Amino acid sequence: MIRRWLHDRMPRSLLVRAALILLLPLVLLQIIVSIGFVQRYYEDVTRQMTATLVLELAFLSDLAARAPDVAAAQESVRSVAEPLGLAVTLPAADPPRQAVDPWDLQGQAMAATLRAGLPALMAVASSPPPGVSVWLETPHGTLQVDFPRRRVSAAAPHQLLVLTIGTGLLLAAIAWIFLRNQMRPIKRLAEAATAYGRGRILPFVPPGRQKCARPAPPSWTCARGSNARPRAARPCSPASAMICAHR
Repeated sequence: MIRRWLHDRMPRSLLVRAALILLLPLVLLQIIVSIGFVQRYYEDVTRQMTATLVLELAFLSDLAARAPDVAAAQESVRSVAEPLGLAVTLPAADPPRQAVDPWDLQGQAMAATLRAGLPALMAVASSPPPGVSVWLETPHGTLQVDFPRRRVSAAAPHQLLVLTIGTGLLLAAIAWIFLRNQMRPIKRLAEAATAYGRGRILPFVPPGRQKCARPAPPSWTCARGSNARPRAARPCSPASAMICAHR
C-alpha cells in the first residue's frame, strides 16, 4: 500500500526524478547535521557555561545570607559582583511571571541548569538588551542578578547554520546545472527513438560520439591455409544509418 502510494505521487519527469536522487540525500544531510549536531553542541556549551556561572551566583547568595543586615549584604554582594561583571539589586522587586520563551532552546537549557544548581532560585527571565535576569531568595529580601546572555551561551549560534545551508544550496544549484546538461541528450535521444517508432527520422547527433559511436573494426574469418579474407559487412539498420550519416 505504501509502495503504491509513493508510486502515485512520484514525478513522471526523468529530470525531476534525477534531481530527487541528487537533492534528497543532501537535504537529509542538512537536517541531520542541524538537529543532531548543532542543537546538541550548543546545548552542551550552554550547560557548561551556565554551570560556571552557577558557582558565582551561589557565592553571592551565600554572602547575602551571612550578612547581619541589609546594608552589609548590599556592600558584600556588590564588592564581589562588580569585578565579575554582574549587576546586583538588593532588595529587588518581585520577579515577573514571564520566563524564558519555549522556543529558546539555549534559554531552556540555561534555566534547567540554574534550577538544578541553585536551590534559592526564584525565577529566570530574559531581559533586553540580550541578557538574563535571575532572582534569588535571601534572608534580606530578593536578590536580582543581571548579566549578559553571552556569559551563558555561544555567540551567534546561527552562523554555522547559515554557512551550512548556504553552502548546500550553492552546491545543489551547481549540481542541478550539470544534471540538466547531462539529461538533455537523453531527452533528445528519447524523442528521436519515439519518432523512429512512429516512422519518422529526426536528426540526432549523439554527444561524445568519439566514444559512443566509434566504427567497429573489421572482423576476419580464418580460411584453410594461410590466406584470410574479410567477412562480408552486414547491412546497417535505419537507426545506425542515421547515426553514421551525421557522424
